[in-house]
This record gives sequence, structure tokens and C-alpha cells, in this order.
Amino acid sequence: MPLVRAAVSRRSRRRPYPRHLLTDEKWERLRPFLPVSNGRCDRRRDHRQVINEVLHRVRTGVQWRDLPERYVPWKTVYERHRLWSADGTWECLLQRARLRRTPPGRATGTSR
Repeated sequence: MPLVRAAVSRRSRRRPYPRHLLTDEKWERLRPFLPVSNGRCDRRRDHRQVINEVLHRVRTGVQWRDLPERYVPWKTVYERHRLWSADGTWECLLQRARLRRTPPGRATGTSR
């Protein structure tokens, strides 16, 4: 008896963009505000990969050591997160995101 292939639509074959990853559009908005390598630190790991892992941690609540090493070792993610917290990088990114979402004429940082 010959094998029969199941009909699979193109739509079902496409893998959805994983929700824990930054889209290209979101990445392009964040990239200008991230620190540039000063030559001292190990920048072999892409900032985008690190941010994706931080977002995964925020969404799931997983401990640093339990981050899946899909892209970046947990210690690299932790160290970069710690450095960006200390130098104000995260605050800058959050302010930019807030400004982008705030309707004109409305103050930032206020509740309804």
C-alpha cells in the first residue's frame, strides 16, 4: 500500500515568530540606545540575543541559572543586565518606549 502524504497548507508549515523574541521592527527601535563596545568587554554575544533572554526571564520568572542556553549563557545575560541596570541603559530604553506609547499632550509617568 503506497504512503499517502497528508495535505498540509503553507500556512501550517510556516513557523510563527516566537513570541519571546524581538521582532526586527522592535529591535531597530531599540538598537540606537544600546551601548557600543568599548573594546574592554566581551561583545561576542549580540545585544539582541541578550535582550531576548532577559525578556524570556521577565515573562517566565525563571532564575538566572535556569535560563535556557539557546543563544547566550546565563552568566552573560546576568552580567549584561547588571551592567545595563547600573549605567542607566534599561532606564533609557524604558523611557523611550514610554514616550513612544504616550499620546501627545499627556504627561509620562502618570496614571490615568
